[in-house]
Amino acid sequence: MGVTQIDPDLKSFQSVLQALQSDPGTQRTNSKLENHMALQLMVDESCQKQTKLNLLKAFALEQSYIVASDTKSLETACAKFGPRAEAYKTFFEFFLGGEHFAAGEHAKLCDFVGSSEASSWKNAYRPNPRCQSYPAYFCKLISHSQPAAVALAFCVNFPAWGAMCGRLKRAALDSRLASSDAGCGGSPSRPMEEEDLAFLAFFAAPIDNLHDMAAAVLEANLAENPDLTFKEIEDAVVLLQHGELEFWDGVVQNATTKAQE
Repeated sequence: MGVTQIDPDLKSFQSVLQALQSDPGTQRTNSKLENHMALQLMVDESCQKQTKLNLLKAFALEQSYIVASDTKSLETACAKFGPRAEAYKTFFEFFLGGEHFAAGEHAKLCDFVGSSEASSWKNAYRPNPRCQSYPAYFCKLISHSQPAAVALAFCVNFPAWGAMCGRLKRAALDSRLASSDAGCGGSPSRPMEEEDLAFLAFFAAPIDNLHDMAAAVLEANLAENPDLTFKEIEDAVVLLQHGELEFWDGVVQNATTKAQE
């Protein structure tokens, strides 16, 4: 006879977060990300530099859609939730500001790999629905879920996304790529530098006050709606984590398909 799982007390932020982080599904997702093919391709010395550049191109191009979508979703969240509680306003405005900053850093990566607005590579590119599942799920959560569900899902998924960005950045630099590899149509031929990967570095940096902001959102949400359930929070985590894996799987799919053309 199985042991009945007891939901954590929603009034205890740390208990809720610990339950989410220790969930077997979360652990499996983190394990898959740590050993993801995107990283294996980048660290594999036998992998052609063309494939590695294609991976970075696919990453950059898919993120151009995601940054734009997440920005609009966060603008919606600010308008929808912001007037209802200061904690909501602080949380969603913080991440909206981050998206605006990230857009500028993203442009540097696009310029290096040759996927800027003017490039033929971008004009011929079509988004991979697998990669775009994350922003679709995020938009759904903003539209249909309570703010605490979004905030707690961020607490689980954002560190996983940041860790992947950090690993990819280190692997890309170790690969000693250059903008001339694979006929890259970006900036004049030169070695990759740290600044080209500023987008990855930005997201790889931990958010020191993430838990404090999310805890304030949870407290405000419970005061506004005591009927908030742990199940709703769990469901939000499942969606964002699935979207995270799908994003990286889609990037690899795009990169390897391009290399075979």
